[in-house]
Amino acid sequence: MLIVDILGICCAFLIGKYISDCILRPVEAIRSAAERISIEDLSQRISTEGPEDEMKELTITFNSMIDRLMGRFSGRVSLFPMRPTSCGHPLPSFRAMRI
Repeated sequence: MLIVDILGICCAFLIGKYISDCILRPVEAIRSAAERISIEDLSQRISTEGPEDEMKELTITFNSMIDRLMGRFSGRVSLFPMRPTSCGHPLPSFRAMRI
């Protein structure tokens, strides 16, 4: 009887591990793809192939978030070359205003 119990527990463990691996495989794919995306290269996207489910919705949401970030960072990068000339030296302009 003890051998049957141990065998049942082992089978339940292996079946549970297999099912959890199958369920978490899309999450791992999204995690690894998100890890590859960096601030220097926001052009990568996560593939949205697969069934219409919550994981696909999460992937689409993540990709749109990266699109918005890319737009924000590209806008900021274009402002940096203007910064030294637009700021200039504020003290001479304040002195000129007081005279």
